[in-house]
Amino acid sequence: MIGFDEIINKVPASKDLVKVLKAFKKARETFVVEGGQLYLTLKNMDATLIIPTDIKAGTYSLKHFTTLGDLVEDDAIASETSVPMPIPEGEPCPVSGLHEFTAYVSTESGRPNLQGILFDTENQHLVATDGYRMLFKPADLTYGGVIPITSMEKFVKAYYIVDNLFVYIGDGFKIVGHVCVGNYPDWSGIVPKDTEGFQEVYLPGLEAIKRAKVEFRLSRQRDAVNSILMKEGDYEVHVNADYAETLVKQGFTKALQQNPNSALLLNNGVFSAILMPIRV
Repeated sequence: MIGFDEIINKVPASKDLVKVLKAFKKARETFVVEGGQLYLTLKNMDATLIIPTDIKAGTYSLKHFTTLGDLVEDDAIASETSVPMPIPEGEPCPVSGLHEFTAYVSTESGRPNLQGILFDTENQHLVATDGYRMLFKPADLTYGGVIPITSMEKFVKAYYIVDNLFVYIGDGFKIVGHVCVGNYPDWSGIVPKDTEGFQEVYLPGLEAIKRAKVEFRLSRQRDAVNSILMKEGDYEVHVNADYAETLVKQGFTKALQQNPNSALLLNNGVFSAILMPIRV
């Protein structure tokens, strides 16, 4: 018997990571061991988590495991293996803070070009947007492309891209997969270059946002909107309450806006964000 935790003993110990690995287990009924590497394929995307292991080569079934319990090494369902996705060679480029971008990535199936984080080498920025809000920050980037969300962004310390394949690198693991298809929009063109004369308006606190979300859920009005009010004196603007909550949790406190119908520009000292207002 071999414990599943032994497989991931070189990966950062974290409750978040355990949840991720449980999701991986549910994602596929089998995993492959070949050449001292364990390969787990992510559900609904063409990418594979790769972890060092001492388990002998073979294809193993996870079908009957509901927790991170013991695996029976002798119960390999096949001794012949087929590695899901070989790792291309490349020079890693350091990167951090990718998990901050995941909430901003589009989940709309019709927008595959927005279903990942943009590594913009032309402007040297990391960017994510769903068309309603955007997060961006400067970064020293070597490789350009849009990398899909993997649930492991919090642990990624370096990356590279070779022939439309990306490789994420963390402590004790790698992820390899295909970059997103399609052209990314010109994100820098919508960022105001001059904010002179813009109105300063403040985000409400988390408690106020939570109350607004509860009121929305309890509302029986058909035209109810999940919104929260940002204001400064008589100046008011409504924004999506869920989006506001994400911003506040990331340390944003105030925004600049040219007029009540224009995009709000925010900065928390590390990241910048764009948020579109809503009409109520």
